[in-house]
Amino acid sequence: MTPVAASFSARQVVVNRARISLAAFGLLLSAAANAAPYGTDPDWPCQSRLVQTLSPGTMWSGPSLDGLPDWHKEPAVQALVIQISPRSFKVEDGEAAIESFAKEAGPNKAKLLPLVFAGLFDTIGQDRTAIIQRIKDFAKRQRNISARVAQMNADIDKLPADTPDAKREELNQQRLFASREFDNAERTVRYACEIPTELEARLGSYARAIQDKLN
Repeated sequence: MTPVAASFSARQVVVNRARISLAAFGLLLSAAANAAPYGTDPDWPCQSRLVQTLSPGTMWSGPSLDGLPDWHKEPAVQALVIQISPRSFKVEDGEAAIESFAKEAGPNKAKLLPLVFAGLFDTIGQDRTAIIQRIKDFAKRQRNISARVAQMNADIDKLPADTPDAKREELNQQRLFASREFDNAERTVRYACEIPTELEARLGSYARAIQDKLN
């Protein structure tokens, strides 16, 4: 391959990579658009339907949570909630901790276990809300990167034929870096999209474990 052909081939790889990234972004926008009939936010890039806030009634069939005292004021309840609510804590270990708590609570479990669920609902719900906002922020960032790459494509296409190779290569490198930034953010979004559903499942598992001990 001649040096001229090699240079052209390298530039073409850069162009193709940038355009592939733009196509991937289009898929993200398409997923958000498909979710729109369900009332999702236009910034929501995930395939799963966006449920902005959870309702305790969808997973809790125990005693009413209305009028419960502040769960923070029960040290044992607060300690359990802080222990088992983080995503790094295994759900099965959390269920075992709920069982131990119920045994130690004895006759007070009817009072304390609903407070445990209220605390978990608040804590896990706040974590979930924060994750959803971060996902939306990533989606906005992706849109900005995509616009940048599209502008770079247009600028490079308009370069005069006598543009020095060094200048053309510099612009191609800038475009490649932007497309890589997009690809890295896209992988982060795909991972993050799973977290809200996982948190909802965690809360549901804990609700069932608490209700089992109440019964």
